[in-house]
Amino acid sequence: MTLKSATMKFTGIRYSVANKRGARTSWSSSGSCGCGRSSGGCRSGGEDPAVEGIQEAGKELSCIFNTLQNKWVAEELAKAIRWRESRVIQEILKHCGCDCKVVGFFCTGESDCVRICCEFGKWNEVKVTFDICIKRKKSSCGRY
Repeated sequence: MTLKSATMKFTGIRYSVANKRGARTSWSSSGSCGCGRSSGGCRSGGEDPAVEGIQEAGKELSCIFNTLQNKWVAEELAKAIRWRESRVIQEILKHCGCDCKVVGFFCTGESDCVRICCEFGKWNEVKVTFDICIKRKKSSCGRY
């Protein structure tokens, strides 16, 4: 898999939510977010500070994934995930100036995984959590 510098463009985003009966309710991003309700989800006036946080997330996450194109860095990350060395993973993430933390390690079937959480924005308005999973090496007897 090759990673290239990513430029994302989002237009006409649609959201879908399942309600308790299993039916889906959809709404478009161009609609109101319910400012008349007491949910507190919208701000009156001014720009939403999460926008800047999302832009920061895009920039810093692109930096992280571009760094992983370096073979040495990729080898170090794979080794750190296999050996559950959070300190090494934190050092790789810190290279781009991200506020990212290793949440934990886990296994799924044939893979070893790490869950990473990053926060962005002036007041950490945006939180991105992602997993990186790698298949275990097979031993000579066919086991992992």
